[in-house]
Amino acid sequence: MQSSGRGIPRNCPAAVDMFKNVAERGIYARLFMHAGQQFKSENCQSSYVIYANLAEMGFSIAQANVAELLENGEITITGEQSPYPRALASFQRAALQGIVSARVKVGDYYFYGQGTAVDEKLAGDNYREAAESHGNGQAFFNLGWMHHHGVGLDKDMHLAKRFYDQAIEVSPEDATLPATLAIIELYFGGYAYDLLSSLGKVTLSSVSDNTIELVDIYVGENWDVYLGLFLALLLFFVINFRRQ
Repeated sequence: MQSSGRGIPRNCPAAVDMFKNVAERGIYARLFMHAGQQFKSENCQSSYVIYANLAEMGFSIAQANVAELLENGEITITGEQSPYPRALASFQRAALQGIVSARVKVGDYYFYGQGTAVDEKLAGDNYREAAESHGNGQAFFNLGWMHHHGVGLDKDMHLAKRFYDQAIEVSPEDATLPATLAIIELYFGGYAYDLLSSLGKVTLSSVSDNTIELVDIYVGENWDVYLGLFLALLLFFVINFRRQ
């Protein structure tokens, strides 16, 4: 009905997804079950062979599983010194078929330079695709971190805060703690220097490379007030975490 537009508006992409689901639950489901059983029995080499054949037939889940097996260093039958180039290729194939976790993995590989040269901008592009098209919390957090620290993307505190908030919104169980801590660092990292620089100044000695040099540190006479404020804010966040 989707492919021919009978009774409902024609939607070819939706029809393809439905046909794909039927195909993957057909005779090939037995191969998936057998590969899974081999993996549970810790026979990873046999599991890899089955998944690799299914991956060549175009099954996205098999492509992702092939990459995961290679990444974990459990496969030796390929004869390759490094598993990362082949794993990256498999993650890319799965990502092109809509496997969002594979898209995030592609971003990780470019960010850390596994199986390819380091390309932080391309890593950001993959995270953005996973975040905006699939609403992946990890991708939102990664984008926030990159904007926060100016790594691969322009340093932008407002965008960083927005992405951290979106990570909490879409993945509250997994992202609330790390994203909230990142937001605290975002605020205090950006404003702590401005706050301290507006206070009084005391000169301390700093030893580095066997030399002594004077360092100006701004503290002021009301340091206890600011310390109390910081501890109160910290207590506020702890209470909120316990409630959640």
